[in-house]
Amino acid sequence: MKKILVTVVLGLAVAAAGQAAAPPAQQPQGQPAQGQPSAPTQAPVIKDPAEYNAYVGAVQQTDPTAKISGMEAFLTQYPNSVMKTQALEILMGTYQQAGNQQKTTDTAVKLVTADSCNVRALALLAYFDRVRAQGGDPNAKQLLADAKKYAQQGLECLPKFNKPEGTSDADFQKMKDQMAGIFNAAIGIAALQDKDFPSGPDSSGLHQWHLVCRASRSRRSPSGPGAD
Repeated sequence: MKKILVTVVLGLAVAAAGQAAAPPAQQPQGQPAQGQPSAPTQAPVIKDPAEYNAYVGAVQQTDPTAKISGMEAFLTQYPNSVMKTQALEILMGTYQQAGNQQKTTDTAVKLVTADSCNVRALALLAYFDRVRAQGGDPNAKQLLADAKKYAQQGLECLPKFNKPEGTSDADFQKMKDQMAGIFNAAIGIAALQDKDFPSGPDSSGLHQWHLVCRASRSRRSPSGPGAD
C-alpha cells in the first residue's frame, strides 16, 4: 500500500511538471490576429519578450539542476508572472524527480499559496506531512494537523479539478480516486490520533478510517519518497 501511495505522489508531481511544461503563447506587439474572436482564451499569454524568453529557456532545460536553477531565477525575477502557477508546478515536479523532498514540499506550499485549489500540490502536502508525522518527527502533532488541513482543502477542491489535456476519462477518474485516497488517509489518521471520530448517520467511514490507520501504523513509515 505504501509503495502504491509513493508512486501516486511521485506521479502527481511529474504529471504537474509535464502539464505545465508547454511553452506559453507570446502576445505580439500591436493588433490581435485577424479572424480571432474577442472572447478571452484559457491559456495565459506572456506579453514581455524578455519574460517569455526567460520562461521558455528554463522550461526547455533537460538537466534537472539547470531547470531548477532556471525556474527559481524566473520566479525571482518575475514574481507576479501570469505563468507563476505553471512555473511552480514545474519546479515542484523537478524537485521531486531530483529526490529533494524538502524542496518539493516547500514549493508545494508556495503553489498552494498562489493557487489554493491546486489538488496535486495539496495531495503532496497531505501525504508527506502525514508520513513525516508517522515517522516520529518531533512536530508530529502539527504535521498531522497540517496534513488534515490540506486533505480537507483537497477534498473540497477535487470536484473542481479539470481534466488535464490529453488525459483519458478513465485515467482522469483514476487520478481523482488516488488523490481522494491520499486525502482520506490523512484525515483518518489525524482523527485517530485526536480521537475525533464521526458519529451518527455519517459514521459509516469510521471503520474504513480505522483500517487505513491500522495498516499504515503497522508498517514502519518511510524516511523518504522512495523508501519501503
